[in-house]
Amino acid sequence: MPRKTDPRSGEDGYSEGPEKVFDKEAARILIQEFAQDAEREAIDNLVEETRSSQQRYWRWKNRGAAAFSRAEARKSIELFLAGEFHTWAEIDGLNERARGKLLDNLFAMKGIIPDGSDRSVFQALLENQIPQEKIRMAASDALADFKAQKGPDSESVIPHIVARLCEIYEAMTGTPVTHSTRSRAADYTPDPQSHGGRFVLAMMRVIDSKTRDTRVASALRSVIEQRSRSR
Repeated sequence: MPRKTDPRSGEDGYSEGPEKVFDKEAARILIQEFAQDAEREAIDNLVEETRSSQQRYWRWKNRGAAAFSRAEARKSIELFLAGEFHTWAEIDGLNERARGKLLDNLFAMKGIIPDGSDRSVFQALLENQIPQEKIRMAASDALADFKAQKGPDSESVIPHIVARLCEIYEAMTGTPVTHSTRSRAADYTPDPQSHGGRFVLAMMRVIDSKTRDTRVASALRSVIEQRSRSR
């Protein structure tokens, strides 16, 4: 669906509505509980970092690629391919999920920009200098990918905010976040039980009280596993 008619697509791809209410006092109490030796100024900074993270989370959740289903992205690409000539204006008119996939495919192609050129692919796109067959190939591949995907969408928003909360925890404690589901009673639970994991879960409840704890635990495990692989 073109951006001009889609209420979720603004010029910057983010929400134009009012900011979500942030429970500043709840965030402060949590940070003081988990970082008992932190100075007042450091706590104030961490509270502000958390507030900023909450707003970013809701923008990702309500707008951007995460707000569009595969069916909506597929329809957007199909309408795009129905056209005969594809300028940057038409690419920019795709919804965020469709546009992101098309651009990912395009940037991954080799030989679009001649060797030795100092122009970027994006600059060439803005100037409508990318060969039409390359753009159609990228769009067709995106459409094929959307059609091939089955089952529910994987969570794309929560891992981002969980990773940011891990960074906030590590900044205030100086220790890395770990993940464990074994409680002090040696029982296994679905909720994070490590010190850092409990902070992430508790702060996520402040940011979005309706998020299921199991989703937060799954995202935390994925974030830590990804960190381990990248070392």
